[in-house]
Amino acid sequence: MASLRCGQLSGFAAAVLFGCSAPLISTFTASGSSLSIAGLLYAGATLALAIVRLMKGRTQDESPLQSR
Repeated sequence: MASLRCGQLSGFAAAVLFGCSAPLISTFTASGSSLSIAGLLYAGATLALAIVRLMKGRTQDESPLQSR
Protein backbone atom coordinates (compact mmCIF):
# COMPACT_ATOMS: atom_id res chain seq x y z
CA MET A 1 0.00 0.00 0.00
CA ALA A 2 2.87 2.37 0.75
CA SER A 3 4.38 1.89 -2.71
CA LEU A 4 1.01 2.71 -4.28
CA ARG A 5 0.80 5.95 -2.29
CA CYS A 6 4.39 6.82 -3.25
CA GLY A 7 3.58 6.22 -6.91
CA GLN A 8 0.47 8.36 -6.73
CA LEU A 9 2.34 11.23 -5.08
CA SER A 10 5.15 10.96 -7.63
CA GLY A 11 2.68 11.08 -10.50
CA PHE A 12 0.88 14.07 -9.02
CA ALA A 13 4.17 15.91 -8.45
CA ALA A 14 5.26 15.20 -12.02
CA ALA A 15 1.96 16.51 -13.40
CA VAL A 16 2.19 19.70 -11.33
CA LEU A 17 5.80 20.33 -12.31
CA PHE A 18 5.05 19.70 -15.98
CA GLY A 19 2.06 22.06 -15.86
CA CYS A 20 4.15 24.80 -14.26
CA SER A 21 7.18 24.37 -16.48
CA ALA A 22 5.77 25.57 -19.81
CA PRO A 23 4.53 28.98 -18.57
CA LEU A 24 7.71 29.42 -16.55
CA ILE A 25 9.97 28.70 -19.52
CA SER A 26 7.94 30.96 -21.80
CA THR A 27 8.46 33.88 -19.39
CA PHE A 28 12.22 33.33 -19.43
CA THR A 29 12.48 32.95 -23.21
CA ALA A 30 10.23 35.50 -24.85
CA SER A 31 11.44 34.60 -28.35
CA GLY A 32 11.19 30.80 -27.93
CA SER A 33 8.57 28.95 -29.91
CA SER A 34 6.34 26.35 -28.30
CA LEU A 35 8.07 23.62 -30.32
CA SER A 36 11.51 24.55 -28.97
CA ILE A 37 10.13 24.75 -25.43
CA ALA A 38 8.59 21.29 -25.78
CA GLY A 39 11.89 19.97 -27.13
CA LEU A 40 13.76 21.40 -24.16
CA LEU A 41 11.27 19.88 -21.73
CA TYR A 42 11.50 16.42 -23.29
CA ALA A 43 15.30 16.62 -23.53
CA GLY A 44 15.51 17.57 -19.87
CA ALA A 45 13.19 14.75 -18.85
CA THR A 46 15.21 12.27 -20.89
CA LEU A 47 18.45 13.43 -19.31
CA ALA A 48 16.98 13.25 -15.80
CA LEU A 49 15.62 9.73 -16.33
CA ALA A 50 18.93 8.58 -17.83
CA ILE A 51 20.79 9.86 -14.78
CA VAL A 52 18.34 8.15 -12.41
CA ARG A 53 18.63 4.89 -14.32
CA LEU A 54 22.43 5.03 -14.26
CA MET A 55 22.44 5.72 -10.53
CA LYS A 56 19.86 3.03 -9.74
CA GLY A 57 21.30 0.38 -12.04
CA ARG A 58 19.44 -2.38 -13.78
CA THR A 59 17.09 -4.38 -11.61
CA GLN A 60 15.01 -7.39 -12.47
CA ASP A 61 11.64 -6.23 -11.13
CA GLU A 62 9.57 -8.23 -13.57
CA SER A 63 9.57 -11.97 -13.94
CA PRO A 64 11.32 -13.16 -17.09
CA LEU A 65 9.38 -14.48 -20.06
CA GLN A 66 9.26 -18.23 -20.39
CA SER A 67 8.33 -20.26 -23.44
CA ARG A 68 5.92 -23.14 -23.03
